[in-house]
Amino acid sequence: MIFNFNKPIRKLLFAYFVSISIIALLLVIQQIAHIYNIYPQQISLATAISIVLILLLQVVAILSRAVVKIDRYVAQISRANDELTKSLSQKQVLEKELRRKADELSSMNEVLQVGEERFRKLIEYNTVGIFIHDGQHIVYANPECTKILGRDMYSLFKTPMLGIIHPDFQKISERKLAQMRKLKMKKTMTLRADIQVINSAGESRWIDLSTSNAYEKSSFIATITDITERKRANDQLQDANQTIARRNEQLNNVLTEFKKQQEALMKQAESLHLANNEISNSQKELANKNKIIEKKNEDIMASINYAKRIQQAILPTTEEIDSLLNNYFILYKPLDIVSGDFYWVAKKHYKLILVIADCTGHGIPGAFMSLIGNDLLNEIVNTRNITSPELILEELRKDIQRVLRQGTTLVQDGMDIAICTIDQFSPDYEDILGKPKLEFAGASNPVVLIQNDELIYIRGDNIPIGGYHPKNSHKKFTKHSFNLDVPTTLYMFSDGYQDQFGGESNSKFGSKRLREMLFTIRKKPIKEQKEFLEANINTWLGEPHRQIDDILVLGAIIDSNKVK
Repeated sequence: MIFNFNKPIRKLLFAYFVSISIIALLLVIQQIAHIYNIYPQQISLATAISIVLILLLQVVAILSRAVVKIDRYVAQISRANDELTKSLSQKQVLEKELRRKADELSSMNEVLQVGEERFRKLIEYNTVGIFIHDGQHIVYANPECTKILGRDMYSLFKTPMLGIIHPDFQKISERKLAQMRKLKMKKTMTLRADIQVINSAGESRWIDLSTSNAYEKSSFIATITDITERKRANDQLQDANQTIARRNEQLNNVLTEFKKQQEALMKQAESLHLANNEISNSQKELANKNKIIEKKNEDIMASINYAKRIQQAILPTTEEIDSLLNNYFILYKPLDIVSGDFYWVAKKHYKLILVIADCTGHGIPGAFMSLIGNDLLNEIVNTRNITSPELILEELRKDIQRVLRQGTTLVQDGMDIAICTIDQFSPDYEDILGKPKLEFAGASNPVVLIQNDELIYIRGDNIPIGGYHPKNSHKKFTKHSFNLDVPTTLYMFSDGYQDQFGGESNSKFGSKRLREMLFTIRKKPIKEQKEFLEANINTWLGEPHRQIDDILVLGAIIDSNKVK
């Protein structure tokens, strides 16, 4: 900039010197004019005007030069401003581009992070074992490796790779790993093999191993899968193929023998043809015999159904029981058409007598015994006027032995039985007869009473009714008495219900479960109790109902204030 102003400055200085010289000359002339009085006023005026003009010319020159400079500076500033504006525009465009690039990099970074997370999850949760090694030690392993190799992470990283491999495969594995370490900086090499490994417990397993140095030049990546079961299956398949080969050889021998036998059979065919004619005649005779058997089966079923009608005829009718009990139910499910279980009801004087009996066997034999038991009970109670339950049992035991001649024959049939007697007199007679009571005696059969929400379970005596047992002849039956001053629920039953097999474990229903169920349903209406018991046993037996014994359950609600 200094160099650019040298020339204009020199011109201005020159003009200044010339102007000063002229002004000095004019002043000298003016002074001379005053001294010599030669037109002093005119010369002074002309001198002043000349000096003013010279000064004006100087000012104009300076202003003109300043204007040129200012224009030049303005032009330079304008150009600089344009360049700055252009630079700012370019900077804004660059900033926008940088922000766009930054947004793209941010999006790419997020994508990379998501991809990295997905890749990590893919590795961590992959069902294939993946690990990285340096040719001697494992430096990374996903969780599946610990499952396949049977070692925790600490053991995998601490134990050399050859320490994990089965001794039978260590030499070849060591040679291959050394080869991979030697070539890892030169080219990519992949090793794939089926080998055995040893877990931390010393157990061996087969794995499919694939490893290469494609991960990076200084490390190797490997994948493994457990093929133990496949190896076992292959071994089994080989054994099976060998077995099949032996069987095929045996079969060929058999076929050869069969061909020989076939030739012999062809010779026998002619004789078999004659025998077939005889068989055909025998089949016709067998068909006739089958028709006879079917006819006899029909006759037997007709007889059994007739026996059912006879058995039903001797059982107390609903009308007879209704006349004696207010609130009761009887669940009666014979196993066969006729039953070895029977119930008997009678009223003698002011006592109601209830009997539940389970005769030896079921079907026809049991039904015969039920007829005998029914007749003997009628004679003991109605003819001999015996109403005490333990005495009825004593008489029944003697009568069964007498009727079946069990002292001299091998017949040992009899029955399990429970007998309850219930006072059915009006409360007006309490002063004379005492409070109403229930009396029970049993031979192997129990009774369940519920009073004041308390269950009372009484087993019958372990004394058989029927059969000749001299050691039991002196034993007496026990009588149990209970006051009926509160409402009482009574349950009598044979062992058929509790002995049924069923449920998820196909076990017996059981006496305890039966008592618990009776206590649970005690407050239901008596008719609903029967429906519940029947539905429950059907569910227990399942489909089809596999009943194994006759079922008989009697339930009654006894209220001494509501007598018949």
